[in-house]
Amino acid sequence: MLLVLKRTTVLGERIKYLCKCDCGNEKIIYGENIRQGKSASCGCQIGGNHYIHGFTGTPEFDAWRNMVSRCTNPNSSNYKNYGGRGIKVCDRWLESFDNFLHDMGKRPNPKLSIDRIDNEKGYEPNNCKWATKKEQFEHRRPWGTNTNRVKDKSQIECKCGCGQFTSPGKRFIWGHNNRGIPSWNKLRNV
Repeated sequence: MLLVLKRTTVLGERIKYLCKCDCGNEKIIYGENIRQGKSASCGCQIGGNHYIHGFTGTPEFDAWRNMVSRCTNPNSSNYKNYGGRGIKVCDRWLESFDNFLHDMGKRPNPKLSIDRIDNEKGYEPNNCKWATKKEQFEHRRPWGTNTNRVKDKSQIECKCGCGQFTSPGKRFIWGHNNRGIPSWNKLRNV
């Protein structure tokens, strides 16, 4: 629920108000969004009774939101690899971000992301941890006919020290480019 504290509009702009949310945050919100019911909180209320109390945009909230989306939203680009194959989020975590944060804690290191210990089980407290990309890669599900556990002469090893092996292909190259590593000049045949 928002409490309007004062109007903050500069002449010639749309009407804006400084509001205080039930969670304690203050935020400037357009008047029409308040009148039309589009803004009922500072962003901490994401529907129903789901409150995140100031964690919007944090890595923990983003991990939770993306996890829920890929497991429950058939329109998510990753749904086929998660919800589409039966991976679920436990009811406790679906109920609220606060429960997720209480069970997982804050991310101890900026290089860590949510990981399932057993890839055939869902997201639940006893099957999740914060892990590095290398840890996640080492126990990922096989894709295609190659897995990360097989090292034959047709595969390529990354020189960056991440220990990744795969057959040369666009998926591998783009994955490395997105992490800022040049493509072919950083790879070598094994």
